[in-house]
Amino acid sequence: METGNIQTGNTASNRLVAVDLGLPSGTLWADRNLGADIPEACGDYFRFGEVVPFVQESDDYHLDKLPKDIAGTEYDAATTILGEGWAIPTKGKIKELRRYCKMELLVNNNIFKGARFTGRNGNSIFLPSTGLKHDFGEMSHMGYGEYWMSNQDIIGQGFGFNFKEFHFGYFYRYTGMQIRPVHANGNGYARITRIE
Repeated sequence: METGNIQTGNTASNRLVAVDLGLPSGTLWADRNLGADIPEACGDYFRFGEVVPFVQESDDYHLDKLPKDIAGTEYDAATTILGEGWAIPTKGKIKELRRYCKMELLVNNNIFKGARFTGRNGNSIFLPSTGLKHDFGEMSHMGYGEYWMSNQDIIGQGFGFNFKEFHFGYFYRYTGMQIRPVHANGNGYARITRIE
């Protein structure tokens, strides 16, 4: 598998690996969710436009005026935590992932575990089923993988999947969801630094 570790200065982030799925844009996808120790873990939940993990004891959300696309901005948790070059994926990058990768929905003992996306070059990433986090820690949609994308309309937009399909959707921006970072691999952003 062709990958590169990313040097960010953040010890936890140094475990993150950028995976080349052979996409036409050259975009690399992280091997795990933002804040996850291993690729199978959920990682941290984020509300749209917030750059720190969702605090379940708080329902205080004040981000009313955000750009239409927060990728690479001060409102992008992936850029803030991982550094230049990393971002929340745009809708275009998600469509590219879906179009050029084979998606396999994984179920074990009738429990949906997540989806594996395999590129034409044989490399793959796994996106776990994560659910949604609401105010005061209430969880829902546990049989779904729900992830933010950087674009928004009147409300935040995300993408996800359940045990039978891939979908795009609209979510309240104060909902806690996962972020799967992408790296532009030199397409307008910083290049990857390998750690030996």
